[in-house]
Amino acid sequence: MLTTADIFHFYREFEEDIPKTTVNWRVYELVKRGILERVGRGRFEWGSETSFIPVIEPKIQQLNSKILSQFPFISYCLWDTEMIKPFRQHVPGSKFTLLDVEKDVLESIFVFMKEFYSNIYLTPDKEMIDQYIITNKDSVIIRQLISESPIRNIQHVHTVTIEKMIVDIYSDVEFEYLKGSELLTIIKNIFDRYTVNKSKLLRYANRKGQQKRIIKFLEDNNLIEPRFIHNK
Repeated sequence: MLTTADIFHFYREFEEDIPKTTVNWRVYELVKRGILERVGRGRFEWGSETSFIPVIEPKIQQLNSKILSQFPFISYCLWDTEMIKPFRQHVPGSKFTLLDVEKDVLESIFVFMKEFYSNIYLTPDKEMIDQYIITNKDSVIIRQLISESPIRNIQHVHTVTIEKMIVDIYSDVEFEYLKGSELLTIIKNIFDRYTVNKSKLLRYANRKGQQKRIIKFLEDNNLIEPRFIHNK
């Protein structure tokens, strides 16, 4: 991994008086040409950036339309476990949709969505998840959206980023069925295939009170460098 300071010192070896503005412009051009990829604020790796673009299935689109028709101005994140499927080692037997929304509208969204979906749950606990959701293939879970969650807009759907996906499947009760080697396989496959903005990931993990745990997990499995953490 390279930092902005590393790149600046490199150029200073050849041009002693080079201004930082010139180095910043050169970094911008290197990223633009795909020679460097940005993985955090002031942090880079060699190679081309590979962005994760989840597939928005028809059910997600339909659910999204219902949300926007009734709650056009809320913050939300809509995604499903099919987006995790390409990274899994074993074929999943369950499938569910996650709708993360602002705390103030949790109850209102739940009441509204019950008109359209029978298997819908509001912040279910582990027992309910194990008994009803994991054994079902068409459940919708409504949860509280953490403020400043990293989300993105695809096809007019506010959906998950790869950083939010990693933190959620690592820490949330809905994904406890993935613990162990399956969870490690998923996260390793994500890091192998896509560019992960580690600064964004750790900021979100911190918002959820999971930063120390996920740092240890990533370091133990050689997915993040200790130097990155110490320089954060």
